[in-house]
Amino acid sequence: NQSYLTPLSYKDQLKSLERAQILGSIRRTIKNMNLIIRVTDKGNNFYIGSAGEFEEKAENFFSDTNAFIELSSNPFNEILNKDSIPVRPIEHTIHASTTKISKFLDKILRPIFDDKCKDTTIVDGASLITELSKYNKKGLLKPTTLFCTFDIRNLYTMLPQEETLDILMAFLHVHGYKKVKGISIDTIKKLASIVLKDNVFA
Repeated sequence: NQSYLTPLSYKDQLKSLERAQILGSIRRTIKNMNLIIRVTDKGNNFYIGSAGEFEEKAENFFSDTNAFIELSSNPFNEILNKDSIPVRPIEHTIHASTTKISKFLDKILRPIFDDKCKDTTIVDGASLITELSKYNKKGLLKPTTLFCTFDIRNLYTMLPQEETLDILMAFLHVHGYKKVKGISIDTIKKLASIVLKDNVFA
């Protein structure tokens, strides 16, 4: 690409120098104040805070959930560190088998859930307004009606896995499903169990 070989104008050079100085200042501030910057899971925001406080929150998360085991050694070492392998491959789980299984189950099960639970499911603000209107027309919306919200801390780790699988099976049984897209519900349960229980991350 010839654009990479074109010399910068004097104005662009000044901008680049200014931005480099700003970045350098930010790096020094982060280092001097022992801060960390992390991208948040939702909202495309950044978390900026004390490294010590972040470490404390992480430790509290592990102790509160009691859902993780810290391994003393890397179980992949026996596979990766063989004499016949000249280099160590990079392992990641972005496109792991559990992800593909999860997407597959979502594809075949979500239409069933959406169809059977559409009368009791709120999907967005417009859906909420529609349901409240129906509720009001039935004479159920009164001055004494209470609206409640709740938040489940650490939802992923707090969900009981076996109970979740049993609920999935009961849901399919109640609605008369012995197979979904030609797949037995027993196989679906086994696949769902893999997604719930066999997640690995570093």
